Amino acid sequence: MIVGRCIQSHRDEKHISPVDLARLLGTSRPTIANWESGKTVPDVRNARAMCDLLEIQPAEILGYESAETGRPSFTKEEANLIKYYHKLEPANRRTVNKMILSLVEDQDAQRFEHFKNDYVLMIDDPTPAAAGTGCDYSSEEPTYTFVRRNPANFNADHLIHVSGHSMEPFYQDGDIVYVRRTRELIKGKDYICDTADGRVIKRAGDNCLYSLNRDLPFPDKYEDDHVTIFGQVLGVLKAEDLVSEQDFNDVQAAHMDDVRNFRQRLYSMD
Repeated sequence: MIVGRCIQSHRDEKHISPVDLARLLGTSRPTIANWESGKTVPDVRNARAMCDLLEIQPAEILGYESAETGRPSFTKEEANLIKYYHKLEPANRRTVNKMILSLVEDQDAQRFEHFKNDYVLMIDDPTPAAAGTGCDYSSEEPTYTFVRRNPANFNADHLIHVSGHSMEPFYQDGDIVYVRRTRELIKGKDYICDTADGRVIKRAGDNCLYSLNRDLPFPDKYEDDHVTIFGQVLGVLKAEDLVSEQDFNDVQAAHMDDVRNFRQRLYSMD
Protein backbone atom coordinates (compact mmCIF):
# COMPACT_ATOMS: atom_id res chain seq x y z
CA MET A 1 0.00 0.00 0.00
CA ILE A 2 3.00 2.32 -0.20
CA VAL A 3 1.68 3.81 -3.44
CA GLY A 4 -1.78 4.44 -1.97
CA ARG A 5 -0.43 6.02 1.22
CA CYS A 6 1.88 8.24 -0.81
CA ILE A 7 -0.99 9.49 -2.99
CA GLN A 8 -3.27 10.14 -0.03
CA SER A 9 -0.57 11.85 2.03
CA HIS A 10 0.49 14.28 -0.69
CA ARG A 11 -3.11 14.88 -1.75
CA ASP A 12 -3.97 15.87 1.82
CA GLU A 13 -0.93 18.15 1.98
CA LYS A 14 -2.18 19.96 -1.13
CA HIS A 15 -5.74 20.09 0.28
CA ILE A 16 -7.06 18.28 -2.81
CA SER A 17 -10.13 16.12 -2.26
CA PRO A 18 -10.46 12.69 -3.94
CA VAL A 19 -13.26 14.11 -6.09
CA ASP A 20 -11.09 17.04 -7.23
CA LEU A 21 -8.13 14.77 -7.94
CA ALA A 22 -10.36 12.49 -10.03
CA ARG A 23 -11.64 15.50 -11.97
CA LEU A 24 -8.14 16.88 -12.57
CA LEU A 25 -6.91 13.51 -13.83
CA GLY A 26 -10.00 12.82 -15.90
CA THR A 27 -10.84 9.65 -13.98
CA SER A 28 -13.45 8.58 -11.39
CA ARG A 29 -13.71 8.88 -7.61
CA PRO A 30 -13.77 5.04 -7.19
CA THR A 31 -10.52 4.83 -9.17
CA ILE A 32 -8.81 7.20 -6.71
CA ALA A 33 -10.21 5.18 -3.81
CA ASN A 34 -8.83 1.96 -5.30
CA TRP A 35 -5.38 3.53 -5.73
CA GLU A 36 -5.31 4.80 -2.18
CA SER A 37 -6.56 1.52 -0.71
CA GLY A 38 -3.98 -0.47 -2.65
CA LYS A 39 -6.49 -2.41 -4.76
CA THR A 40 -4.99 -1.04 -7.98
CA VAL A 41 -2.15 1.27 -9.02
CA PRO A 42 -2.16 4.15 -11.52
CA ASP A 43 -0.86 3.56 -15.01
CA VAL A 44 2.08 5.53 -16.38
CA ARG A 45 -0.05 8.34 -17.81
CA ASN A 46 -1.93 8.92 -14.56
CA ALA A 47 1.22 8.53 -12.47
CA ARG A 48 2.96 11.24 -14.50
CA ALA A 49 -0.01 13.60 -14.28
CA MET A 50 -0.31 12.99 -10.54
CA CYS A 51 3.38 13.73 -9.96
CA ASP A 52 2.90 17.08 -11.68
CA LEU A 53 -0.26 17.90 -9.71
CA LEU A 54 1.15 16.86 -6.34
CA GLU A 55 4.67 18.13 -7.08
CA ILE A 56 6.42 14.87 -6.22
CA GLN A 57 8.98 12.62 -7.90
CA PRO A 58 7.92 9.44 -9.73
CA ALA A 59 10.11 7.41 -7.36
CA GLU A 60 7.77 8.40 -4.51
CA ILE A 61 4.76 6.95 -6.35
CA LEU A 62 6.34 3.69 -7.54
CA GLY A 63 7.75 1.02 -5.25
CA TYR A 64 7.19 -2.09 -3.16
CA GLU A 65 6.35 -2.46 0.52
CA SER A 66 7.67 -4.96 3.00
CA ALA A 67 4.88 -6.60 5.02
CA GLU A 68 7.22 -6.78 8.02
CA THR A 69 8.68 -3.27 8.07
CA GLY A 70 6.25 -1.23 5.99
CA ARG A 71 9.30 0.15 4.12
CA PRO A 72 10.16 -0.29 0.45
CA SER A 73 11.94 -3.60 -0.19
CA PHE A 74 13.58 -5.05 -3.29
CA THR A 75 14.91 -8.38 -4.44
CA LYS A 76 18.67 -8.81 -4.65
CA GLU A 77 18.49 -8.44 -8.42
CA GLU A 78 16.44 -5.24 -8.15
CA ALA A 79 18.83 -3.83 -5.54
CA ASN A 80 21.79 -4.51 -7.84
CA LEU A 81 20.04 -2.81 -10.76
CA ILE A 82 19.44 0.27 -8.62
CA LYS A 83 23.10 0.24 -7.60
CA TYR A 84 24.17 0.07 -11.26
CA TYR A 85 21.69 2.80 -12.15
CA HIS A 86 23.29 5.18 -9.63
CA LYS A 87 26.67 4.56 -11.27
CA LEU A 88 25.40 5.87 -14.61
CA GLU A 89 26.16 9.34 -15.90
CA PRO A 90 23.09 11.67 -15.99
CA ALA A 91 22.76 11.36 -19.77
CA ASN A 92 22.74 7.56 -19.54
CA ARG A 93 20.18 7.69 -16.72
CA ARG A 94 17.91 9.73 -18.95
CA THR A 95 18.30 7.09 -21.67
CA VAL A 96 17.40 4.31 -19.23
CA ASN A 97 14.42 6.32 -17.97
CA LYS A 98 13.10 6.76 -21.50
CA MET A 99 13.57 3.06 -22.26
CA ILE A 100 11.71 1.98 -19.14
CA LEU A 101 8.87 4.43 -19.67
CA SER A 102 8.59 3.37 -23.32
CA LEU A 103 8.40 -0.32 -22.35
CA VAL A 104 5.79 0.37 -19.69
CA GLU A 105 3.72 2.49 -22.07
CA ASP A 106 3.84 -0.28 -24.70
CA GLN A 107 2.80 -2.79 -22.06
CA ASP A 108 -0.08 -0.55 -20.93
CA ALA A 109 -1.17 -0.08 -24.55
CA GLN A 110 -1.23 -3.84 -25.13
CA ARG A 111 -3.16 -4.33 -21.90
CA PHE A 112 -5.63 -1.63 -22.96
CA GLU A 113 -6.23 -3.33 -26.33
CA HIS A 114 -6.66 -6.68 -24.61
CA PHE A 115 -9.32 -5.28 -22.29
CA LYS A 116 -11.01 -3.42 -25.15
CA ASN A 117 -11.21 -6.44 -27.44
CA ASP A 118 -11.73 -9.27 -24.96
CA TYR A 119 -14.38 -7.76 -22.67
CA VAL A 120 -17.86 -6.40 -23.25
CA LEU A 121 -20.06 -4.19 -21.08
CA MET A 122 -23.20 -5.89 -19.75
CA ILE A 123 -26.16 -4.31 -17.95
CA ASP A 124 -26.43 -5.84 -14.48
CA ASP A 125 -30.14 -5.82 -13.64
CA PRO A 126 -30.94 -5.31 -9.93
CA THR A 127 -34.08 -7.51 -9.97
CA PRO A 128 -33.34 -11.25 -9.73
CA ALA A 129 -35.52 -14.07 -11.03
CA ALA A 130 -36.88 -17.24 -9.43
CA ALA A 131 -39.48 -19.96 -9.91
CA GLY A 132 -43.02 -19.88 -8.54
CA THR A 133 -44.36 -16.38 -8.12
CA GLY A 134 -40.89 -14.92 -8.64
CA CYS A 135 -38.89 -12.09 -7.07
CA ASP A 136 -40.07 -8.65 -6.07
CA TYR A 137 -38.94 -5.80 -8.28
CA SER A 138 -36.01 -3.73 -7.08
CA SER A 139 -36.20 0.06 -6.93
CA GLU A 140 -32.45 0.33 -7.52
CA GLU A 141 -31.11 1.51 -10.85
CA PRO A 142 -29.35 -0.97 -13.16
CA THR A 143 -25.57 -0.99 -13.00
CA TYR A 144 -23.00 -2.42 -15.36
CA THR A 145 -20.09 -4.80 -15.28
CA PHE A 146 -17.77 -6.41 -17.81
CA VAL A 147 -17.51 -10.01 -18.97
CA ARG A 148 -15.11 -11.81 -21.24
CA ARG A 149 -16.46 -12.13 -24.77
CA ASN A 150 -17.51 -15.66 -25.71
CA PRO A 151 -20.14 -17.41 -27.88
CA ALA A 152 -22.54 -17.70 -24.93
CA ASN A 153 -22.84 -13.93 -24.52
CA PHE A 154 -22.40 -12.85 -28.15
CA ASN A 155 -26.06 -11.74 -28.43
CA ALA A 156 -26.66 -10.97 -24.75
CA ASP A 157 -27.18 -7.47 -23.37
CA HIS A 158 -28.33 -8.08 -19.78
CA LEU A 159 -27.28 -10.08 -16.75
CA ILE A 160 -29.98 -11.42 -14.41
CA HIS A 161 -29.23 -13.03 -11.05
CA VAL A 162 -30.95 -16.26 -10.02
CA SER A 163 -32.47 -16.34 -6.54
CA GLY A 164 -33.21 -19.49 -4.56
CA HIS A 165 -32.90 -23.24 -5.14
CA SER A 166 -36.28 -23.67 -6.79
CA MET A 167 -34.92 -24.19 -10.32
CA GLU A 168 -32.23 -26.80 -9.67
CA PRO A 169 -30.66 -28.57 -11.47
CA PHE A 170 -31.20 -26.11 -14.36
CA TYR A 171 -30.14 -23.03 -12.40
CA GLN A 172 -28.44 -22.73 -9.02
CA ASP A 173 -28.97 -20.06 -6.37
CA GLY A 174 -26.51 -17.25 -7.12
CA ASP A 175 -26.15 -18.06 -10.82
CA ILE A 176 -25.99 -15.11 -13.21
CA VAL A 177 -27.60 -15.70 -16.60
CA TYR A 178 -27.03 -14.00 -19.93
CA VAL A 179 -30.25 -12.51 -21.33
CA ARG A 180 -31.09 -11.16 -24.78
CA ARG A 181 -33.96 -8.68 -24.83
CA THR A 182 -36.74 -10.10 -27.00
CA ARG A 183 -40.43 -10.93 -26.85
CA GLU A 184 -40.28 -13.72 -29.40
CA LEU A 185 -40.90 -17.17 -27.88
CA ILE A 186 -39.15 -20.30 -29.14
CA LYS A 187 -40.36 -23.64 -27.86
CA GLY A 188 -37.95 -25.26 -25.41
CA LYS A 189 -36.06 -22.04 -24.61
CA ASP A 190 -36.03 -20.34 -21.22
CA TYR A 191 -37.25 -16.79 -20.69
CA ILE A 192 -37.21 -14.09 -18.05
CA CYS A 193 -40.82 -13.04 -17.51
CA ASP A 194 -42.19 -10.07 -15.60
CA THR A 195 -45.57 -10.61 -13.96
CA ALA A 196 -47.72 -8.79 -11.45
CA ASP A 197 -46.33 -11.18 -8.82
CA GLY A 198 -42.65 -10.77 -9.62
CA ARG A 199 -39.85 -11.78 -11.97
CA VAL A 200 -39.59 -15.45 -12.95
CA ILE A 201 -37.74 -17.81 -15.29
CA LYS A 202 -40.06 -19.98 -17.37
CA ARG A 203 -39.73 -22.33 -20.33
CA ALA A 204 -41.67 -21.88 -23.55
CA GLY A 205 -43.99 -24.69 -24.60
CA ASP A 206 -46.76 -24.96 -27.17
CA ASN A 207 -48.39 -21.55 -26.87
CA CYS A 208 -47.66 -21.47 -23.15
CA LEU A 209 -45.03 -20.88 -20.50
CA TYR A 210 -44.38 -23.48 -17.82
CA SER A 211 -42.31 -23.77 -14.66
CA LEU A 212 -38.97 -25.57 -14.53
CA ASN A 213 -39.95 -26.80 -11.08
CA ARG A 214 -42.99 -29.10 -11.12
CA ASP A 215 -43.54 -28.40 -7.42
CA LEU A 216 -43.95 -24.71 -8.21
CA PRO A 217 -46.18 -24.65 -11.31
CA PHE A 218 -46.75 -21.42 -13.18
CA PRO A 219 -50.35 -20.48 -12.41
CA ASP A 220 -52.77 -19.73 -15.22
CA LYS A 221 -52.42 -16.16 -16.37
CA TYR A 222 -55.08 -13.99 -17.89
CA GLU A 223 -54.98 -10.89 -20.03
CA ASP A 224 -55.19 -8.56 -17.04
CA ASP A 225 -52.28 -10.30 -15.30
CA HIS A 226 -49.86 -8.39 -17.58
CA VAL A 227 -47.22 -11.08 -18.22
CA THR A 228 -44.34 -9.51 -20.14
CA ILE A 229 -41.46 -11.36 -21.75
CA PHE A 230 -38.28 -9.57 -20.68
CA GLY A 231 -35.84 -11.67 -22.70
CA GLN A 232 -34.42 -15.06 -23.61
CA VAL A 233 -31.90 -16.80 -21.35
CA LEU A 234 -28.79 -17.61 -23.41
CA GLY A 235 -26.69 -19.34 -20.77
CA VAL A 236 -25.05 -19.10 -17.37
CA LEU A 237 -22.12 -16.78 -16.72
CA LYS A 238 -18.96 -18.63 -15.70
CA ALA A 239 -17.21 -17.09 -12.71
CA GLU A 240 -13.89 -16.88 -14.59
CA ASP A 241 -15.51 -14.78 -17.34
CA LEU A 242 -16.53 -12.00 -14.94
CA VAL A 243 -14.02 -9.16 -14.73
CA SER A 244 -11.91 -9.32 -11.57
CA GLU A 245 -12.04 -6.57 -8.99
CA GLN A 246 -8.35 -5.91 -9.65
CA ASP A 247 -8.90 -5.34 -13.38
CA PHE A 248 -12.26 -3.57 -13.21
CA ASN A 249 -10.96 0.02 -13.37
CA ASP A 250 -8.60 -0.72 -16.28
CA VAL A 251 -11.33 -2.54 -18.23
CA GLN A 252 -13.71 0.34 -17.50
CA ALA A 253 -11.14 2.83 -18.83
CA ALA A 254 -10.93 0.82 -22.06
CA HIS A 255 -14.71 0.96 -22.44
CA MET A 256 -15.46 4.56 -21.46
CA ASP A 257 -17.52 5.14 -24.62
CA ASP A 258 -19.74 2.19 -23.67
CA VAL A 259 -19.99 3.46 -20.10
CA ARG A 260 -21.04 6.92 -21.30
CA ASN A 261 -23.65 5.40 -23.61
CA PHE A 262 -24.99 3.31 -20.73
CA ARG A 263 -25.29 6.37 -18.48
CA GLN A 264 -26.96 8.41 -21.21
CA ARG A 265 -29.55 5.67 -21.79
CA LEU A 266 -30.11 5.38 -18.05
CA TYR A 267 -30.63 9.13 -17.60
CA SER A 268 -32.95 9.30 -20.61
CA MET A 269 -35.22 6.78 -18.86
CA ASP A 270 -35.66 9.04 -15.81
